[in-house]
Amino acid sequence: MLYCSSVWSNTTLQNINRLQSIQNFASKIVTNSRKFDHVTPLLRELNWLPVKEQLFHKDSVLTFKCQNDLAPQYLTSKFAKRSDIHTRNTRTRNSLQIQLY
Repeated sequence: MLYCSSVWSNTTLQNINRLQSIQNFASKIVTNSRKFDHVTPLLRELNWLPVKEQLFHKDSVLTFKCQNDLAPQYLTSKFAKRSDIHTRNTRTRNSLQIQLY
């Protein structure tokens, strides 16, 4: 369900809600629950994060890998600290800038 999520994680909220509905339905099938049972306890029981949180987690892991040279070079080269781009000392100097080229 989250294959290549780093590519499409900035999709519309409508698409994320559709995926969440699929995940909710799957959790009810896996736990053999009824249609109107609450989903949150089921997701906790299965140790499944909601779709939005999964997308955030996957993007965070990818960013961590890129910053620590654990990702391929073609991805690592896309990230740069703002302090590497210009010399002004600002509050966002440690923020990441994605190179668009």
